[in-house]
Amino acid sequence: MLNAEIRRSPLLLSALAQSHEYIPLIRPFILPFLPLPSPKGQWVAIEARVNGELVALTLSEVYDQRWKRNAQLYSFIVKPSARQQGIGGQIFAFTQELLVKEEKIESLEFYYIQEDPSTPALEKILISKGWTPAKIFFMLCHFFDVCAFNPSWLHYPCRLPSSLLFFPWNELLPADREYIAYLVHQGRCLPYLNPLQEKIIIHTETSMGLRRKSEILGWNITERLDPSTLSYSMLYIDSALLGSGVGIQLLAQSIRRQKALAIPKAFLEINVREIDPSWKRFLTKRLFPLADKIDRVKHAFRFFGSTCHQG
Repeated sequence: MLNAEIRRSPLLLSALAQSHEYIPLIRPFILPFLPLPSPKGQWVAIEARVNGELVALTLSEVYDQRWKRNAQLYSFIVKPSARQQGIGGQIFAFTQELLVKEEKIESLEFYYIQEDPSTPALEKILISKGWTPAKIFFMLCHFFDVCAFNPSWLHYPCRLPSSLLFFPWNELLPADREYIAYLVHQGRCLPYLNPLQEKIIIHTETSMGLRRKSEILGWNITERLDPSTLSYSMLYIDSALLGSGVGIQLLAQSIRRQKALAIPKAFLEINVREIDPSWKRFLTKRLFPLADKIDRVKHAFRFFGSTCHQG
């Protein structure tokens, strides 16, 4: 086992995100956010070095939520040449202890991909540090050539009742926003499907809504992650319309717009714990077999309590 020198990184996050030394040890989707102030709290970067060489890095976000202080581990990477030498366990233990003792967190969570080659080693570390086994939380269904994506259901005729209307998201009215806020407040829309969240940047050219007069009955929200990639992150249909096929038509509306804009890549996020059974059947039979890749994202969580300082 190698003994690494582990410390809180002395670099500012904006500098760290531009450093050729650090970038290979940061999950790519985080890089655009590091130069910006954390929307929830603050970033904490922990690095490990052996003989001066950077070999591992963790990035966590610490934030206050109601009366608790929590953290999420967003990135945990050990350089391939330094793996299987105990460094992963050392930096994870250091990160956990620092967050508990210095940042006073009460809980720490971590999302990771089951199919990643490093997952077996990661899960051994989690168990050794007292974490309960993680469970699959959601799935990412990847498509790398949307222009060639052409299933039969994409061309089903649109047979909406005359009272219903699809509309592009850039036509959302102030009164519509108030109605959506009402749905969320009443619990008719789960919080993670709330399109009014400040943290998301909606791609209005491909995001679509469904209305009946002044009522908003559904939406399919996309986010543009980079010039070539869309994330289909929120699909909501009013419970009275579940199983009617309207959700498929709403999804198809957005896909057709993406194809017209020639944005080549996309992925669809599916919350496996809260998905409606009829929608799950459609995805399993009609979408998953057409995907280029499916990632199963697992959620790990540990609670420390308000006074417990554990390593």
